Amino acid sequence: MKKLALSLTICSVVLSSIVPVAAASSISETTLNDYLSKAGYPKNVINILDKEQKETIYNNKAEFAFVKSGSELLTDGQEKSLITPQELANFSAQLVGSQISSPSGYAKIILDFNFDWNYMPVFTSKDKFGIAWSDDFTALPETAKYNYKAVNNASGLYAELGNTSDYSDYNIKKGIGWEINLTAGFTRNGTFYPVGRHKGWGQVIIQRPKDKPGTPMTTAAVGNYFHKEIAGNGSLSFGLFDGKPQISISPSISFDKSNDYADVVNWTQ
Repeated sequence: MKKLALSLTICSVVLSSIVPVAAASSISETTLNDYLSKAGYPKNVINILDKEQKETIYNNKAEFAFVKSGSELLTDGQEKSLITPQELANFSAQLVGSQISSPSGYAKIILDFNFDWNYMPVFTSKDKFGIAWSDDFTALPETAKYNYKAVNNASGLYAELGNTSDYSDYNIKKGIGWEINLTAGFTRNGTFYPVGRHKGWGQVIIQRPKDKPGTPMTTAAVGNYFHKEIAGNGSLSFGLFDGKPQISISPSISFDKSNDYADVVNWTQ
């Protein structure tokens, strides 16, 4: 981790910066959770996914394929090597894969990447996160969406600063990414609330034609979070290294990259 001498600037969030939340769905969370449980999703995955993510799975009648979860220490003011990550883990993430049964001759997979950073970073600016995959799957851009909540730990109140269908970085057959503008605090009814926790997720559906019926396939995917530590805009790029999907950022010196959250989905053409 890069050492930085940065001062913390606390600023309130103006109402105009908050993206309105989409209209509430008529599907109850109980109905969604019951479906996910029957479709093979572990309880810890069901508990982490947001309602909107569950609705995509439910509406597409998808089934559980894999989950890769983990935790680590993610900071921007001290060397990770000086602290035992397992003792002071403050960042957790999970990558979830869901298979959609498609009679149209396409293999379709829903990819969800969730993160939860219980930390007040020194530098609050535009962070990036993304998902990359292998085997020439093409993302359906209209299905890409993301969410970001800035949470006050003491009260549990939060400002929802991103809940929309959008993306910031995209390579048609390799990966997709999102950008969130971290905030240090928000004002609610005249009271200022400092933010000590940052939660969010990105979701996209990918597909590819089935060209060899009956052939077993293994498709890899990875999710990463990038925290911006110094000035400079970043751009994500996606590619393969030794057959495994990877996400990188440029300029890399401006960002601290999380661990890889990676797994594979096995499917039959």
